Amino acid sequence: MKTIKVDTNYFNLKDTLECGQIFRFNKSDKGYYVYSKDKRAYCYEEDDCVVIESDYPDYFFHYFDLERDYGEINRKLSGFYELKEAASSSKGIRILNQDPFEMIISFIISANNNIPRIKQIIERLCQKSGQKIDDYYAFPTRESLLKLCENDYLEIGAGYRAPYLVDAVKKADEQFVKDALLMNADGSIARLKTIKGVGPKVADCITLFGLSKWSVFPVDTWIIKALKSDELIGAKDIREHYLNRYGEYSGLAQQYIFHYNRNKTR
Repeated sequence: MKTIKVDTNYFNLKDTLECGQIFRFNKSDKGYYVYSKDKRAYCYEEDDCVVIESDYPDYFFHYFDLERDYGEINRKLSGFYELKEAASSSKGIRILNQDPFEMIISFIISANNNIPRIKQIIERLCQKSGQKIDDYYAFPTRESLLKLCENDYLEIGAGYRAPYLVDAVKKADEQFVKDALLMNADGSIARLKTIKGVGPKVADCITLFGLSKWSVFPVDTWIIKALKSDELIGAKDIREHYLNRYGEYSGLAQQYIFHYNRNKTR
């Protein structure tokens, strides 16, 4: 077990893990257990540092995007007058570098769903087809999921998403993922939309959280509520306007807006 320590100035564990970009984490008394593929880390805050304990320190260093200067990006986004408060209150959010295949499956499950239920369905899927490692289950490999049929997904509570998951597993092979990683954001989104059930919002989320491309602006009900105006009526208008406004940092700006408005409402 090795330890990574990071200053909390631009890294807040709760804000990062509970802003809708990750579904495989569990709270503990002190912090969080975080799971990705077949790996696990234990994370908590202590003495103004985020502490990450894992047997896979290099993996989680990249996973938590620790090589990126979020302070500089936060300062740039704070320059937009409408983002000033959100950028200040949400500055601890980091965009996680998650596994592309895991994100394809996870965000198809997330469609029209709530986070507790999404987490339950994914955990059932891991228990059904993932490798048992100590006291947890790895996320299933594509090879293991190819053995499942629609009824298997129905049994874990996936509902109408079951045929979409079957199609995703068939299409999202190694070459599919490799091509999506090499494309620009628009190309990746177009490729992801060839999977049944993957619409604009889900494609944007997979591109942002699974392919690490920030030139996207996912629009859900929270974002519509926060940004809808007489000029920007629907999701497409909102997405295009703010994507043009925030450019290469659109994905993080979206997370700032989502986090700020959801917390303000609560």
